[in-house]
Amino acid sequence: LFRRSKGVAIQRLLGGKVAEWLNVELPRVRNRRVDILARIEDGSFASLELQSCNDRTMAQRQAGYYLDLLRLLKKHVRQVVLYVGAEPLSMPDHLRTSAMSFRYQLVDIRSLDGEALLASKDLGDAMLALLAGVDTERVGRRVWPEIEEMEAGAQEDAITELLLISGLRRQEDWVLERVRTLMPLSFDVVMKNKVLGPMVRRKLAE
Repeated sequence: LFRRSKGVAIQRLLGGKVAEWLNVELPRVRNRRVDILARIEDGSFASLELQSCNDRTMAQRQAGYYLDLLRLLKKHVRQVVLYVGAEPLSMPDHLRTSAMSFRYQLVDIRSLDGEALLASKDLGDAMLALLAGVDTERVGRRVWPEIEEMEAGAQEDAITELLLISGLRRQEDWVLERVRTLMPLSFDVVMKNKVLGPMVRRKLAE
């Protein structure tokens, strides 16, 4: 969702309009890949990592990424970790040792302006408004008319994204009910998905 988005959320997180999405594997014996790396319109670079649970080693991980990216790009990279989990955020945003001091930007998605996301013309922004605290009824009024007008492939992608986003708040029911009653073909595609199918069947059984 983020990789194709040029809406409010991505601009605020990365500090400007994205000029180009970059696909970079960090040079190590064990290959590591940053979630999202972008070149911003002003020529700077920014990375975005998505995290759904608290990880006490996040600062060490980001420090490693920063040094690898610095070696690779020869430029500073603004690093943002977006926390989308349900539990309160408790990760450190810095690393200090006797030899170094490092800091990255840590953002709880609940701190973003949900109303601005909901009002955005970008569908991805409107979906993310759910994680920023906007209730499912209002998000549904915004996203369903656009999703229902999509062609089959794009519709299935959007439903999958909405289902996964809702799952981060344990709110899959409202998505499943809508798709099952109004878009049975899309629901069938979701049920056949190797990842989503078992999750949906378990939810329906509950």
